[in-house]
Amino acid sequence: MNDLDPTLAAALDELVPPFEGIPSQWRDVLRRGGVGRGRSRRSRLLIAGASAAVLLGALAATSFGQAVLGSTLDRLGAWTGVAPGEPASTAQQEAFDAANEESYAHFPPGTQVGRLLTTTFEGETYELLGFRDGGSICLRLAGPQSEGRPPASCAPQRQLSALGEPAAVLTAGDVFSRGGEASATALYGVAADDVDGVLVETADGERHPAALRNNAFIYLAPGNRSFAGRAGADAPVRAIVHEGGQTLSVAIETGPAIDRPEPGDLPGPATVERTLGPSHIGWLERGEARGAPYDWPGAAPETVVTSRLVHPNPDSSFEMGVAFGRDGGGQEAVGWYCLSWLWPLVKGSGSYGCARETVTGLLPMYGSGQGADQFPLFAGLAADDVASLELFFPNGAHEQVPLVDNVYAFQAPRALHTKLVAYDAEHRVVGIYML
Repeated sequence: MNDLDPTLAAALDELVPPFEGIPSQWRDVLRRGGVGRGRSRRSRLLIAGASAAVLLGALAATSFGQAVLGSTLDRLGAWTGVAPGEPASTAQQEAFDAANEESYAHFPPGTQVGRLLTTTFEGETYELLGFRDGGSICLRLAGPQSEGRPPASCAPQRQLSALGEPAAVLTAGDVFSRGGEASATALYGVAADDVDGVLVETADGERHPAALRNNAFIYLAPGNRSFAGRAGADAPVRAIVHEGGQTLSVAIETGPAIDRPEPGDLPGPATVERTLGPSHIGWLERGEARGAPYDWPGAAPETVVTSRLVHPNPDSSFEMGVAFGRDGGGQEAVGWYCLSWLWPLVKGSGSYGCARETVTGLLPMYGSGQGADQFPLFAGLAADDVASLELFFPNGAHEQVPLVDNVYAFQAPRALHTKLVAYDAEHRVVGIYML
């Protein structure tokens, strides 16, 4: 770079902040300049152990920055009020409030639901609803015979913005039934203000128009395209997004994991600097009363020493029940760490699982979410030797993962390889987990 007069340099710094540390925007700049890029599809193994603050910096505060960010999911005009789109009907709001009250975990009291779009498919009416949960945006599809389906699909908006795309698919396989048979599969997501059209492309190359309104889109297909058809020609593979005369491809991933990159293939640390030996989660083993009281729902372990409720991520209303217990007695006793997933709008204590007490780094726990969920949640326990967690994306963006009482929970895009890095108290890398 050429040397600049110090006065001129200072003036430029006032007008346009430095670009270091915000690589997530550079891809959008290149795209607007007509530079092509490819997107690789991938599947995600919901691995053991495995949101958060991606700061876009001062760029967004400048007029130039607003232009750069104009077509990303930082700009959702329909979501600027108390509720997105149009107010939901009284019946829809009351149904939401009732389900929220009956669930173990709750969205904040007074959460307002909006109606984003209404469409019909094979004689049935479907309404796509939206609401906010802290820093996350959530979609809920109301349709015929919707019992037993996921109550809502959420994703952290700061993460959506950092990925630099004009649209995001939140769910690629929400199945509705009629008379015990799958009658329709829904794919839906959110789109930035400048998006004027979305097509869903299937594996056979066919493109199907999606309904688009109020920064949301939905595509409905007959039958079950979520699991049985995911390897078939009718499985969705990408969303074709039109904005301002340009066309972009947003990957959709629903199949099983087939490959993962090496740590050095993604930004962030590539080598472990300290190898952890067997370690523990002391407060659980000591029976400390952290978090809130929680009745462990499972029959195992035989003796529960500690059972508490933890809220691991301020951007989400998801809760985690954690427990420590033992089977047997004396020298034959086996200790277990246990987790229970607690979702708003879901009755009961949720699913749970346990792992042996001695852990290295992150406790082996699987991420949650069906194969069609495009932003699955990863949650688990971190050993005492783990002081912080950081998530890295392919475009260079990264975010800190909250760690509350050794519990973590974060979302990550299924269609992109990401990397979770664990650090000790001296910020040495103690674990690298490819997602």
